[in-house]
Amino acid sequence: MAQEVLIQVKDLLTQFRLDDGLLTAVNGISFEIHKGETLGIVGESGCGKSVTALSLLNLIEPPGKVAGGEILCDGVNVLKMNKRELRSFRGNQIAMVFQEPMTSLNPVFTVGNQIDEVIRIHNRVSSHEARERTIELLRLVNIPLPEQRYGEYPHQLSGGMRQRVMIAMALACNPKLLICDEPTTALDVTVQAQVLKLINKLKRQMDMAIMLITHDLAVISSIADRVIIMYAGQIVEEAIEREIFTNPLHPYTEALLKSIPSLSKNTEELYMIKGMVPNLLQRHEGCLFAPRCEYAREICRSVEPSSCLVGNTKVLCHKYMDDWEVAP
Repeated sequence: MAQEVLIQVKDLLTQFRLDDGLLTAVNGISFEIHKGETLGIVGESGCGKSVTALSLLNLIEPPGKVAGGEILCDGVNVLKMNKRELRSFRGNQIAMVFQEPMTSLNPVFTVGNQIDEVIRIHNRVSSHEARERTIELLRLVNIPLPEQRYGEYPHQLSGGMRQRVMIAMALACNPKLLICDEPTTALDVTVQAQVLKLINKLKRQMDMAIMLITHDLAVISSIADRVIIMYAGQIVEEAIEREIFTNPLHPYTEALLKSIPSLSKNTEELYMIKGMVPNLLQRHEGCLFAPRCEYAREICRSVEPSSCLVGNTKVLCHKYMDDWEVAP
């Protein structure tokens, strides 16, 4: 039975006009997020993951802009919403947990006041009701002594606690989709596992969808239902989590998996993907991954590949198209 679509992204094009030229950070990507699922988005730094997330919330600011495409939520194009509609949409429909909680939280206000503010902006409630809801949210994200933490400042909390505060703030209006942008960055391994376990628990408890952005495939394997692999602003592979790990099709996905350290291979040299991510300010022909790809042929360097379906996996690669067999 097909899952109900929550968010539909069609041909999303997000660009930044810089002094050196026009940078296309997200290059015509299309995908869906279904109700109740966890979608993982994976790729190296600078591949367009965070820009995609900000585009979903229509938060791209000059010199950037969403230059094309549609983002549909319940059939309404987010990119056509006015300021009043966007205020209601953000928080109620989609909320986001940003990468670094210390820069996202205001250091001069208590964490309680900051969550209170979100609740009161979106709901007509008294100060007492907002406080009670905030303490309930702090308890929900497993913060001990929530009544005490309510009156504390961000610098008084550990990194893991600050991340939980950010999650509580994002959940204040019961969103249908929670976007988590590198939620475990700068946390130690034990705290990373706790945060991921918490996100998974909240997803089931609140019946919401999760969009998890990370560069770490190991994180994705423990939580995602479906995975999108991004490279240089494009989606190069999209499949269910099991297929990504057992049968990767795109050479970039294959290389990312080889890069994961393994305790069983601790005597071997760590695998590295050769070359660098392309400069998106420059014009490129063919496949953007071709200069780093061990399978690349002349057709890869001269002709841009089209997305094709191999089984249930979408992949952007000449290897799986008819022209591969006759290509030089």
